[in-house]
Amino acid sequence: MQREIGSNFWLEPEEFAGSGEIALADFGIEGFSDSVLSSNGRSAEGIVLEQILREHPDMKRIALIPPFTCGTVIEPFLRCGFSLQTYPVSRDLMLTGDMLRGAIERSGAEVLLIHRYFGFETLSGCEGVLAAFRRRGGILIEDRTQCIYSQSRPLDADYVIGSLRKWLGLPDGGFAVRMNGSFTEKPTAENRAMVDIKLKASILKADYMQYRSDDKDTFYGMFSDAEKKLDTKGDYYCIAKESAAVQAAADIPALKAHRRQNYQQVYDAVRDCRRIRILTPALGKDDVPLYLALAADDRSSLQRKLRDERIYAPVVWPKEDICPAVCAEADDIYAHVLCLPVDQRYDADDMERMTRLIAEWDKEEPNAAES
Repeated sequence: MQREIGSNFWLEPEEFAGSGEIALADFGIEGFSDSVLSSNGRSAEGIVLEQILREHPDMKRIALIPPFTCGTVIEPFLRCGFSLQTYPVSRDLMLTGDMLRGAIERSGAEVLLIHRYFGFETLSGCEGVLAAFRRRGGILIEDRTQCIYSQSRPLDADYVIGSLRKWLGLPDGGFAVRMNGSFTEKPTAENRAMVDIKLKASILKADYMQYRSDDKDTFYGMFSDAEKKLDTKGDYYCIAKESAAVQAAADIPALKAHRRQNYQQVYDAVRDCRRIRILTPALGKDDVPLYLALAADDRSSLQRKLRDERIYAPVVWPKEDICPAVCAEADDIYAHVLCLPVDQRYDADDMERMTRLIAEWDKEEPNAAES
């Protein structure tokens, strides 16, 4: 039986039995003044926004955010009463200095959140624009979630945030960093209700992946229940001790090498497919990919073909109802993006199986109803 590719990470009990400290320097973050290890990226963002509003109660609550992003990036801004606008990106997710400058001028934003995409350098010539924005009193938040293991140069930001759960099988985990000054409020309690469910589900999935059990509906239901307990009331929690242990013990050099190898194999295999367009670029020496992102007019048929063979390629971010207006390029990405898993759980045989199925699909005639 072919093993499953994609979806939730799994854990063996010994992986979270240790202890250790998370080094933010592993994520390219150094020279900061204060930090918080939170339960997730949404909490980290909320902690930062509330800190900003405590210190600037009379500011215009206008924020500029990425156009193609997750609903959990949008929600904390809305909860804090911000009006949101988005900056544009190109059809391959690039943001240039000129594009960013125009968006800042049009929006009148006093807070800007910016992130790179999928582990790649998707910012071009933005440093001077960002410096000018901060000189005028604007507050810059860099979200490093998607590039924490890449060697991309940190932005000269006021705050840095991120989620750790996208890269490893952590029950929870995020961070907020303040480059100057201190956080006046920090969470001290763990979200045990969520973490305990996630740990049980992760162990059950480990059993499933090793074919010792076939209780798939049980652990996927538990993963779903755990997600519903992720700060749904706007409460903030600190990272769980088990998550800190898994992160501290992780073999980061191996993670980086494995993801790079898998990405290169998949990129080379699908780059000439006629029915897809790869959104993420060729692998650079400093890149550690989160996914290989592609666009397909009939992505549902590709996703279904992969799913039928137990390969789960996520859409990643459906366009949320709460999403502000975005550029046409971002709208097109929302409508057609599909992300291929290339992470450290999988080997060359797994990647070959996935790309073989994509090649088969590429030779099929598109269904007009899905195009």
